[in-house]
Amino acid sequence: MKDIVSKYKRKNKINTVFIVWASLALALVINATFSDNNFARMMRTSVVDWQVAAETKADVYSEVDNGLDKTIISIKSSKALNKAKNISFSFSFNPEKTELKTMFAFFKWAEIIKTENNPGFATVFVNFKEPTDISENKKILDIVVTKDWESVNHIALNNVNFKDSEDNNYELTSSWAEF
Repeated sequence: MKDIVSKYKRKNKINTVFIVWASLALALVINATFSDNNFARMMRTSVVDWQVAAETKADVYSEVDNGLDKTIISIKSSKALNKAKNISFSFSFNPEKTELKTMFAFFKWAEIIKTENNPGFATVFVNFKEPTDISENKKILDIVVTKDWESVNHIALNNVNFKDSEDNNYELTSSWAEF
C-alpha cells in the first residue's frame, strides 16, 4: 500500500512541475509573438500600455472660455452641416451652481428660442430664416454662463438634432463641458 501512495505523490509532483514549465513556456511564446507590433498593441489590455492615436470629437462639441467675471461656452460643429433649417440642443446642468444667461448665434439670420421647463434642463432651438451651410469647426452658438466659482461645474449636451431644408432630421453626437 505504501508503494501506491508514494507512486501517486511522485506522479503528482511530476504533473505539477510539467504544468508550471508548460505555462512558463507558453507565456514566453506569447510574449515573443506579441512583443512590439501592431497586432500586439491592439491585443494588449493594459491601460498603461494603451495609446490612443487621436481623440475623436463629437458631431457637436463645446469649448469653454473662462473669463474673470463670466464663462463663455462655444458650441461648435465638427462636421459640415449643409442647408441647415434648424438645430436643437438640450442642456443639463446643476441649477444651484450654473445659470445660462444669454446666447448669441453666429449667423445674422438665426433666431434663438430657449425653453427651460425644469430647473437644470434647457432646450435651445436655433432656427435659420434661410438654409445655412455650417462649415466644419465653425461656431454655432455662444452661451454666457454664470457659475459657482468655488467648485468645478459641468454642462452636458444631451440631445442635438439637425434638420435640413428638405425636412430630413438627423441626430448628432454630442459632448459635455467642464468649467
